[in-house]
Amino acid sequence: MSEVEDPFVKRGFWINTHQGPVLGTTITVESTVANVIIALLTVLITGALAQLWNLLTFLYHQARAKGGPSDGLFWQQQALLRTLPTPASFISNYIKLWWVWRGRANRPFARSILPTLPAILFVIGTVASGIFSAYAVDTSNIEVLVKSPLCGRWSTDQLGLDSTRYMRLAPVIQAYNTDCYQDTEKLPSRCHNTFVKPNVSITWNAAECPWDKSMCLQPSLPAVSMDSGLLDLSHFGFNIEPQNGVMFRKKTVCNVLPLDPYLTVHSSADFLLDTDREPLPDEKVIALNYTLSLDPDSGTISAYPYVASMIEVNVSRSYKTEGSISWAESSYPTYHNTTLARIIPIAAMNRTDADVAVNVIWLNNVQYTKSNSDPLFSAHTRRNWTKSGWEGFKSDHPAGAVGCAVQYQFCIKRKDKDDLCTELMGLPETITRDTWPEATEIQLLILQLLRDISTEMDVSTGPYFGVIQAAELSDDHWKTEVIGWETFAWAGIQTLLADYAIGPKGHDPDADQYMIWPTTKAEKELCGSMRMRKSGGFA
Repeated sequence: MSEVEDPFVKRGFWINTHQGPVLGTTITVESTVANVIIALLTVLITGALAQLWNLLTFLYHQARAKGGPSDGLFWQQQALLRTLPTPASFISNYIKLWWVWRGRANRPFARSILPTLPAILFVIGTVASGIFSAYAVDTSNIEVLVKSPLCGRWSTDQLGLDSTRYMRLAPVIQAYNTDCYQDTEKLPSRCHNTFVKPNVSITWNAAECPWDKSMCLQPSLPAVSMDSGLLDLSHFGFNIEPQNGVMFRKKTVCNVLPLDPYLTVHSSADFLLDTDREPLPDEKVIALNYTLSLDPDSGTISAYPYVASMIEVNVSRSYKTEGSISWAESSYPTYHNTTLARIIPIAAMNRTDADVAVNVIWLNNVQYTKSNSDPLFSAHTRRNWTKSGWEGFKSDHPAGAVGCAVQYQFCIKRKDKDDLCTELMGLPETITRDTWPEATEIQLLILQLLRDISTEMDVSTGPYFGVIQAAELSDDHWKTEVIGWETFAWAGIQTLLADYAIGPKGHDPDADQYMIWPTTKAEKELCGSMRMRKSGGFA
C-alpha cells in the first residue's frame, strides 16, 4: 500500500475527531498555498500584537492620570505614553528617563525600570509568536482526509481470493507486511507515510493446545497465541464521532499439527491434481487429511485433503504453501472451494467458538546448510554431493501443517452506557439490526465492513498467496512463519479498510463487476471518514 494519491485528498476545512473539536480543527491546502498562509499569519499576528500593545499602553496611561500634583518624572512618562511607543521604544525611553532622573526624583529606578518588565515580556512573546506561527502549518507527514469519487464496498459474494482484485493486492500487502511489521525500533519511512498508525502491535505468547490433545505435538504450551487486544477504529484512521465508535479484536492460536496418521499416500487416479498435465503412470500423491467437505444440500461429508504429487515433492527445490479456513457459523460459505460445499475440520479440531484455519507447507526437496529441529521444518537427513563436496540437509518430512483457531470480538460505544461487546467467537454470518439493536447506522456499516474484510484476511490468507520467510532456521522458526501470516492478515485489514474510502476502482479497472456504490446516508458519510498520511504536496 502506498500513500494516498493527490486527487483523493480533501482540500479545505475538516475536523480531526481523534484530536477533538478544538485541537482537531484542520484546513488542508496544497503546499504552495501553505507558504502564503505562513506569511499572512506572521503579518496578522504582528499587527494584532501591535494593536494589543497600543491598547495596553493607553489603559496604563489612563490608570495613572488622576489629576493630582506630581513631579517631572511622572509627567515625562505620561507624555511618552501618549505617543503610544512600541515595546522596544518604551523600554529604551523608560531607561533613559531613569538615568536622567536618578538622584533627583523619588524612587526613579522602581518607577522607570519595573514598568519595562511587561514590555520585555511582550517583546519576547512577539518574537516567539512570529517563530511559532510557522508551526501552525504542518507540511511534512501530515494527516489528510480521504475524499474519493470512487468510494465504495465490494461484494464478497462475487469475489474469491483468486480474483484479479486480490491477485493485484496480495503483492502490495506482502510488501507492506515485510517493511512495516518488522520487529525493529525504526521502520522505513514509507511505513509512516501511508496509514495513521504504521501497523497493529500484536502480543504473542506460548499457549495451551487449542484442540484435542492428540492434535498437538508437545504436552505443555505447544501453541502460540497472537492477540491484538481491543483496537479503537481510530487506530485505522476512521474519522468518526465518538458515539459511532467501534472496537475490534482478533485472537489467533496456532500449533504445528502431527503428521501421523493424517499424511497418507495414494494413487494419482484417486485425486484430481491441480496441475496442467495428465497424471503419469503409477504416479503417487501425498494427502494431508485435516479437512473435510460438507455438501449443504445432502449433508454428505467427504474427504477434502491437501494433495501434492510425489514427483513435485521429490524434485522441487522450493516451498509451496496452501491455506484454508473453516467457519464456525454452520451456513457460512468458503472462498477456498469453487462449489457451494463447505470445508470443515476433522472432529479433533472442530470448534464452535472459533474459525479453524489449516495451513500447509510442502517442504519438497528443499536443502538446508544446517540441520534443525523445528517441528515444522525439521531437517536431519544428511545429503552429500561428491563432485562439489557440498554437504547439506533435507527435510525429514515432505510436508508440514499448522492449525489455527481464529476468534474475533466486536464492541460498540453507547451514549451514557458501557460499551457493548460480544464474546470471543468465530466470524458472524451476518451483521443486522436484529443482532445489534443499539448500534447506529455508521456502527452497523463499520461492523459489516470489518466482518467482510476478515473473511478475506485471516491467518490462512498468507499461505494461500505463498507467503513464507524460511531461510536460516532456528528450532522454533515455525512461530516466525505463523506470526508473519498473522501480520499479513493485519496488513490486509489496514489496506482494505482504506480501500473502502479510496474505492476498489482506484486500482482495479474491472471493479464495476463487484462494486457496491454508496447509496445510504451512512455509506456516504463513511466515504469521507478516513484519515491517512501524506508525506508531501499538502499542508
